[in-house]
Amino acid sequence: MTEQMRAWTFSKRGRPQDVLTLGSVAKPTITSPDQVLIKVACTSLFSSYKAIMALLPVSASQKRIPEAEFSGEIVEYGENVREELKVPGVAVFGLTIPMEPKTELLRFMRNPNGTLTEYIVIRQNLIVPKPANMSFEEASGMAGMGATALQFVDAAKLNAGDYVLVNGGSGAVGMLLLQLLKKVVGPEGKVVATCSGSKKDVVLQYADEAIDYRAHAPVHTYLAQEYGTRKFDAIIDAASTQELYDHSPEYLNEGKLFLDMSAKHPVDRGWQYSDLLPLIANQIKNNFWPAFLGGVPRKYMFISGTPDLKTLQKIRELIEDGTFKGTVDSIWGMDEVIQVRDSHGE
Repeated sequence: MTEQMRAWTFSKRGRPQDVLTLGSVAKPTITSPDQVLIKVACTSLFSSYKAIMALLPVSASQKRIPEAEFSGEIVEYGENVREELKVPGVAVFGLTIPMEPKTELLRFMRNPNGTLTEYIVIRQNLIVPKPANMSFEEASGMAGMGATALQFVDAAKLNAGDYVLVNGGSGAVGMLLLQLLKKVVGPEGKVVATCSGSKKDVVLQYADEAIDYRAHAPVHTYLAQEYGTRKFDAIIDAASTQELYDHSPEYLNEGKLFLDMSAKHPVDRGWQYSDLLPLIANQIKNNFWPAFLGGVPRKYMFISGTPDLKTLQKIRELIEDGTFKGTVDSIWGMDEVIQVRDSHGE
């Protein structure tokens, strides 16, 4: 008889609170020598998974387990895994979505290996040991968000003394960006972030200035007034604000990058296919509309974090040396998934 485990699953498209059910599924087993069996300790809710659940075609006969970022302990391992993983009970963190090669990503999208469950089987290149100076709760969201922060900072090509703006600095990725950016630009540089007024104290732990986007609306006008002379050397948009890019020549130096990472999420309702149209339209406009026809004369780049093994190892190093510090909004039990979605308006 197949051993069972508890898991949240969905077999139709929709909002998490409408389609998720808690039940029993078969416990996975290792089928390849480069895989490990992990007992999940914590799962970090992945904001993009709401779109996946709402938009990705799914068969009524197939139970899919959602979510992707996690921390946990190795229970069993294949014979070809790295030596550092060949220790039952070793704590690890990672992400179940294989971004490279693309064939693996497509296979995953057809049959997701999610983490809202008790056990997962995963390839060794998607996990690294968890540093002792970070809890399971904090580490559960470090793989995808840490990779995004790292790759954005690399793309920005900043130097000591540069000025950088993070739009949406109080979010999960935003907080990691602030921590890393301050290390890159140093005391001579300046890290500025937008956030709500209630989050200013948290943001100012890492940023030199926190701009309350409500008190200074529209933010692009405030930025033009305050940074029209000493402009930014990079802008990282973690809140998908098209107006910020449209007006960026007023406060972003010529030849410098405007980096974008997300689509505008729908408010108080689930995702619909039509919600993708503004993203597609903005990508076409921002990348291909020439300045002499009215396009924005600033470089634009959209990036999606790719948590490969090299990046995960770098994230672990940044945790160990104290650069990356985890932030936890709240902690919920496995039985409370629907409540946490409701409490966050999801």
